[in-house]
Amino acid sequence: MPKSSNIKTCLIGFGNVGQGLYLRNVTNNSHLRSIQTNENFDLVAVVDPDVKSIGINMPEVRFTKTIKEVQDMSVDLAVIASPTSTHLGTCLQLINQLKPSAVLIEKPVGLTLVECREIMKCLQETPTVFVNYQRNYNQKIVQQATDAISFGYSKGVVYYSNGAINNASHGLALLILILGTPTSVFSSSRGIKESLSDLNFDFVVEFGETRIYFIATEERDYSMFRIELFGPRGSWLYDAGLERSEIRARVEDPIYVGRFSLTENSTITSIPDTESFTHVYNYLEKRIRGDSDVEPNLGAGLDLAYEVHRVIEMAQK
Repeated sequence: MPKSSNIKTCLIGFGNVGQGLYLRNVTNNSHLRSIQTNENFDLVAVVDPDVKSIGINMPEVRFTKTIKEVQDMSVDLAVIASPTSTHLGTCLQLINQLKPSAVLIEKPVGLTLVECREIMKCLQETPTVFVNYQRNYNQKIVQQATDAISFGYSKGVVYYSNGAINNASHGLALLILILGTPTSVFSSSRGIKESLSDLNFDFVVEFGETRIYFIATEERDYSMFRIELFGPRGSWLYDAGLERSEIRARVEDPIYVGRFSLTENSTITSIPDTESFTHVYNYLEKRIRGDSDVEPNLGAGLDLAYEVHRVIEMAQK
């Protein structure tokens, strides 16, 4: 695709994630805002069954209720931000009616492993397909976590709320990107229904000698997503809510001989846009245009999303 032309984008789903209706303030934690603030993308169409109740004045954008109504348009990128239960049907319509050259689909892709597999089959002829696990596109997060693990970290904890498929999957997707396919998975607590299709439960994922504990909290008590890794050289903590990481070094214990502890003060690194989709669209732009300088160790494809589903399903057994 020539660099001189913008990427014509169709946004499917204009609710919580599409428009950002779940946000307190206007941020790039929505697809609409991320597209509007990136000069390389042009939003040309929005598809949503409740299009009449949206009430947003964007005369340059065609608003429709169905994908069929925009099939006459030239679209480079389709963004699937509708409820997860609609993703498979949306993909079937896309390949038959719109046929974009690239698709960005919201995590977790499908509600189940079987549904995820069907979506993979459906989109197998689409040249470029990525999943919106946004932290996998953030160079600073991926690099810090990679450095931490390369220092010999052997234990970790992911704290999450609001469902294993919905939210724990973020941490799992990041760790699979860095560590590869898990070697062992098992549950360590009974599941508590978070929604009709999702559970909160504690589970353990092992990547060789690295063991990661996933600890669930109730959303009504704490809305949480944070990762903490421990190892022989210190600790690394990433907190999504605070948009920062903290590193503590391993030092000799000030009281006991032959023992070690972590430094009292941590090195704090700000990670702006940690929750936003800014990095996702920056990465997508390069991949769609076929740029040679795209970072090979970032991103999340359908294979990774499928592995996330597989691991969580194994943990529930």
